[in-house]
Amino acid sequence: MRGRPVPQQSKVTANAANGASGNKAPFGSVAVDPTAATAARLDKWRPHSFAVADLGTDEWARNLRFKIERTNAYRNPTVDDPKLFVPGPDCVAAGATDGQLNALHRLTPSEVAELRIRAAAIRHDCRKQVDVLARSIASERDAVPTPEPVGLDALLTEPDEDAAYRVGELWPTGGRVLLSAPYKAGKSTLVGNVIRALADGGPLLGRFDTTPVGKVVLIDTELDRRTLRRWLRDQGIRNTAVVSVVSLRGAVSAFDILDPATRAEWAQRLAGADVVILDCLRPVIDALGLSEDKDAGKVLVAFDALLAEVGADEGMVVTHMGHQNGPARERARGDSRLMDWADSLWKIVRGGDDTDDDTARSSFFSALGRDVALPEGKLAFNSDTRHLTFEGGSRRDSVGREAVPELLAMVAAEPGMLSKRAAVERLMDDHGVARYVARSAVDAAVKDKSVIVIPGARRAQLLAPAGDDAPPIDPLFHALDTPK
Repeated sequence: MRGRPVPQQSKVTANAANGASGNKAPFGSVAVDPTAATAARLDKWRPHSFAVADLGTDEWARNLRFKIERTNAYRNPTVDDPKLFVPGPDCVAAGATDGQLNALHRLTPSEVAELRIRAAAIRHDCRKQVDVLARSIASERDAVPTPEPVGLDALLTEPDEDAAYRVGELWPTGGRVLLSAPYKAGKSTLVGNVIRALADGGPLLGRFDTTPVGKVVLIDTELDRRTLRRWLRDQGIRNTAVVSVVSLRGAVSAFDILDPATRAEWAQRLAGADVVILDCLRPVIDALGLSEDKDAGKVLVAFDALLAEVGADEGMVVTHMGHQNGPARERARGDSRLMDWADSLWKIVRGGDDTDDDTARSSFFSALGRDVALPEGKLAFNSDTRHLTFEGGSRRDSVGREAVPELLAMVAAEPGMLSKRAAVERLMDDHGVARYVARSAVDAAVKDKSVIVIPGARRAQLLAPAGDDAPPIDPLFHALDTPK
């Protein structure tokens, strides 16, 4: 009696059911249940996995590898890991026999872990490749044209701009300004005054003529938005439409202008600006994980590139002064590239010393650079409007004026009797004035002609009241003092 015919089945199913041979049951034998046999083989190979690269060249292996490579090619490379190993059941389903699978290397758990790490690394590398390509695309789209050499004769025939200075005596047209100052010396207040002058016109600090601009942008990295709003409101800027403000406190890392793609985005945001002010540099350096001592120049170069992409003619960067003693205390802190970068170095310093009450300490402003040379002068501050006025007079002059009233009283009481040295000693002994303050008082009084110097015996320089109160010059002293 003939056995019942085995139902038609696919080659893969037949191979899976038969294990090694894949042949149909011989005539007269009992057929094997293919479903049960396949399930048994799937369970047998379920604990095992094989590297895709080790699958070999059998037809089932080539087909399975092609399917995996196709899946890897169509995956999202920045989100999904590529498939680098395949479970045993997938091989069984693809048509592999037990003998073929036994011939392959079975992955150990540690080898599976290594392949998973490699897959994650490939995905991470794909993200980096995407970032690099994005920067390249952005650079090609927004690249600043490379300047071409120009002959001197052609350069000299180019017409000069109408204004040589954006701010008279302080800020050359097309120049870069570096403003440095110590803590609480008035950096942000001066920036507010600069913005008002650029927006409304009129003299900066009540003295320096300013050519207004069509658009000025302030990028602030330190002040709270509420404080920034209040301080700018106090300035009383009339032409507010030309001023744009970007408050980055708490989000400074977004200002990664070292990255060309990010810089291109910022250039689009700031498009149309004539002047861009960055207040302050240090938070940007910190947010980008850079060194203030070595990497500040990198940010300045990127800031120059940003200005070029924006089309801005001028830029200002605000920074802190050093904490060291001596001359370094009054120099911009960090990379020496800061000093080389600026066309004009603006500096604010404090009068008095660190033991004085901050509210009683005056601020002094100076500027030095290319076609810029402004000696130190005192800044007067209006607390209601936050307006600053340049009054002139150095810290030495200011310190000396504190003791001038006592000096004038002494000279008036003893006209023509006190020498400069004697006046200094008297101020120290009778009024508790420090020596440098006493000397400054004498110099200041002579400079503003509150007192005059008359010759005395043995070439002594005697102090006398100015004007009608001045005593007559003693001819005997004058004769004795005249060289023979």
